[in-house]
Amino acid sequence: SNNKVNYKKSEIKGNQTFIKDKDLEKKMTPVYTFKVDKPIPSKIAYGNVLYTSETDIDDDNFDMYNKSFKYSNFKFGLQTLSIPLKFRRALDDGTNFPAQVETGVNIGFAPTIKHNWNVFNSEKKTMGKDTNIYSISSGILLNLGATNLNSSSNAPGLISDRRAATFTYGAFLMFGVNNINFGYALGGDSIIGEGASNWVYQGRLWHGLIVALDIIKF
Repeated sequence: SNNKVNYKKSEIKGNQTFIKDKDLEKKMTPVYTFKVDKPIPSKIAYGNVLYTSETDIDDDNFDMYNKSFKYSNFKFGLQTLSIPLKFRRALDDGTNFPAQVETGVNIGFAPTIKHNWNVFNSEKKTMGKDTNIYSISSGILLNLGATNLNSSSNAPGLISDRRAATFTYGAFLMFGVNNINFGYALGGDSIIGEGASNWVYQGRLWHGLIVALDIIKF
């Protein structure tokens, strides 16, 4: 407000001041206002605080304010992700290199853009949150992992079998609930170091299932 407030007639909680004197409150001038599409009833979710016009609440319409407030937005972010399953196509006629499913430990990061559908309700505590976020996101992935090189199966001509580090790259589409995301990816793998020229899947396309966790949003 632009008016001075007697501290005895106000109460400070956190970074907010609550006016106890209703007559004084009516005389005060707000610093700024904003417009909503449906002002009655109106609910605005900002942080973890519910803003609404208290003068519109009475016994007849109180239940209307318990309805969820829904809104959507776009956000950029960074996720840490893993690819627990990779599906590789058969090579040649499939006799020597049949289709296979590969599992392994890998971890990486992915810049992403997310379209969020937010559902805010101060009464409901689904998953322990006032606001639940349902999203769809896409982006590029950059991962480090490892794979087995075997001269008799996937790396003909290799002098000695070994486990080699891989660099993974690709793109993905994911669906998320709050900070947890699941989805589908397309990408390729490249062996880092010796054995790259022997590995039959070097740079070849794979399909995969991914799981990711949001770590940065902005």
